[in-house]
Order: sequence, then structure tokens, then C-alpha cells
Amino acid sequence: MASRASFGELDHTRETVRIEIGWSIEGMPSIEGEHRFSDYGELRGALLDGDVLVIDDTSTDARTAADATAWTSLRAHAVVIVPVRERGRTVAVLLVHKDMPYHWTDEDVGFLRSAADRLEAANARRREDEQQALINGEIAHRLKNALSMVQAIATQTLRGDASPEGLEAFAHRLQALGHGHDALTSGRMKAATLNDVLGGVLDGAGIRDRCTVHGPTVEMGARAALSTSLLIHELATNAIKYGALCATAGHVDVAWQIEGQGDECRLTLDWSERGGPAVTPPTRKGFGSKLIRLGLVGTGGSDIRYDEEGLRAAFSARLAEVEQA
Repeated sequence: MASRASFGELDHTRETVRIEIGWSIEGMPSIEGEHRFSDYGELRGALLDGDVLVIDDTSTDARTAADATAWTSLRAHAVVIVPVRERGRTVAVLLVHKDMPYHWTDEDVGFLRSAADRLEAANARRREDEQQALINGEIAHRLKNALSMVQAIATQTLRGDASPEGLEAFAHRLQALGHGHDALTSGRMKAATLNDVLGGVLDGAGIRDRCTVHGPTVEMGARAALSTSLLIHELATNAIKYGALCATAGHVDVAWQIEGQGDECRLTLDWSERGGPAVTPPTRKGFGSKLIRLGLVGTGGSDIRYDEEGLRAAFSARLAEVEQA
């Protein structure tokens, strides 16, 4: 009969195992909590490789003898540790201890292997359920955000203007919003990349070949991806109608970089037009101008200049906000 049985989850980065309260006979000390592999002997290799550790006497076994005091403090003199695997990786362990040396038989070990297999199957189902719940929550959150954006776009675009031109502008903004969603659902559930967002909008506007786009890989949270897709759509539309891209030789440079370190790290993006007609500030600022001023994450951080050679727009936001928004 065992003296103690419990279950623990591994942290590979810290090389620790967090053990649950489990079961034990009266008088056995609790082992609940976090334990380091290295405090209990040469166990690391076997645990990570998925090998079953069978130790008849912790005071004499070559793997644990040097740390026998630690085992004695737990009153664990005979030990079996059965790894629980997931996708070829040890994620947890089944622990069985006896308070005196004991020769574990093949039948004992076989029974514990079977129990670990059942734990492995149950653990996999639990993780699948948790992942599905996470995905469902993310879908619901994104849908709610998208509907809020659609409502805001409709209210601002069509306010007092249900003309064909107003309806067309509304449809185009919805398409830009759709490109942002495409980037979010292109294989990454948690984030889109800035390059994907830009590419989707520029391709949708048919101007990708007239733009130079370059910068490092930057992952964007849902709100930032949608805000940026609308921002780039407005800039592209204005460039086609009034800016560099209304001229045959016109071109747009889009470049971004990451500046600073730690919490002060920022993403800066520059939109530069050249080769088009001279530009002047608009006499009336509508919803499109408001979208541009809202910047990359919807909270500002924009600088718009109407230079002689073309529009210059610079946008800046904390990288943490871009990634998490």
C-alpha cells in the first residue's frame, strides 16, 4: 500500500513541479506546492525524456542518494514517478511514495502506468475544453468589437448623408474592417501582424504595387489590427483621390520601426507620399480625418503634415498597447 499519491504539473522554464494536495496516510507531511527538480537528485533527464522513475530506496539509489535528506524530510523512502505526456512533452507527473524502502514490482509499475495513461487522457480533454472556451470567448469578444465599430462607422459615415456616395464610403470602410479580420483569422488566433494588415488593405485598394512597405514583424491585438486597417484605408483612399496616387508617377512609402526598450518601447509608422500634385490641408474634416487622427490603437498619437512634395503622416503607440489592444 502506498503512503502518499499526488499529481504535479511541470514548469520547464523554471525546472519545477507544482504538486497538488493529493492523498496520504495519517502522519505524512504535506508536499503540496512548488519543488525544484535539482533538490531531489538526478531526476531532470528522465522526467523530460518521459521515462518512469522507479526508486526502491532513496538513500541508496545513485540518482537520489546525494539528496536523501530531502526525501527523508518528506518521509519518502521508495518512489515511483510516472510522467504524463502531451504532444511528446512531459507536462505533469504522477507521484507515489512509500514511507519505507520497498521493491516495486512490475505489477506495481504497470498499474501506475495505466493510471498515468488515464490521467494523460483526462488532462488532454481538460486542455481541449479550456482551449475551446478560450477560442469561444475570443470570437465573442472580437464580434462585439466589430459590431461596435460597424455601428460607429455607419453612424459617422451616413449621418445626414444616405447618398450613393455616402453608401459607397460606408461599404469601403466595411471592406477595410474585413481585411483587418482576415489578418486576425489567418492562422493566428491571438494576433495578426502589421504586415498582414497593411497588405490586406493595400491589396483590397489595388495599390500594393505602388507602395513600398517595409518594417520588422509586429504582432497586433484585435483592436489595434482593426483600427490600423481603417487608418490605412483612409490614407489609401485619400492618396487615390487627392494625393500621390492620383498621378501616374505617384508612389507611397510605408515604413515602421520599434524604438526604445522595456515599457517605453514604441512602434512608429510613417506614411510618405511623393510624385503627386501639391497637397493642401482639407477645408472640412470629416469622419475619415477623425479615423486618421485616432492612430494605430484608436487613442491618438498621429502627426499629419501637408508638405509640398506630398502628405506625410507619422503614427506612434506603445508597443505593449499595439500587441495587447
